[in-house]
Amino acid sequence: MDNPPVVTGPIIVNLDEDSAIRWVSPTTNTFDPDVSELVLPIWIPQALPPGVTYDTTFNYFIIDPAHPAYQMLAAGQQVTYVIEFGVTDQSFAMPHALVLTVTGVNDAANIQGSVFGFVTEDDPYVASGRLFAGDVDTGEAAFRTDGTPISGQYGSLTLSA
Repeated sequence: MDNPPVVTGPIIVNLDEDSAIRWVSPTTNTFDPDVSELVLPIWIPQALPPGVTYDTTFNYFIIDPAHPAYQMLAAGQQVTYVIEFGVTDQSFAMPHALVLTVTGVNDAANIQGSVFGFVTEDDPYVASGRLFAGDVDTGEAAFRTDGTPISGQYGSLTLSA
């Protein structure tokens, strides 16, 4: 008697943005009770999420969490994709899925501009100029300009718009 392959659950992959490329077998969490037969992937979708490709030579999903589409994720922000496909023992086919979650990390901001001024010890220092902030993480490219001083080892800084 020929039995269909068994899928024990979806493949769960959790990655941090910018972490190493991961190779994932589409036959993870599957087996064939008829031990003599191999479980093979089928129905791999043509359209895959950003940073995900399918290697038809080795039959693996290749996931790149450093893909540009994930760079806008703020620290802790997540995006989840479900990739539905199938597996077969060449007699029966069963649906299967890979659930991919990428969690954002805090990418460094980029600050540019020109500032000029003069300073004398123990006197207030006033500088003027223009600064620009850039950050690939969504919503994080800003200066705090509410007049609250930012204190550091050598004094404090107050920015105004």
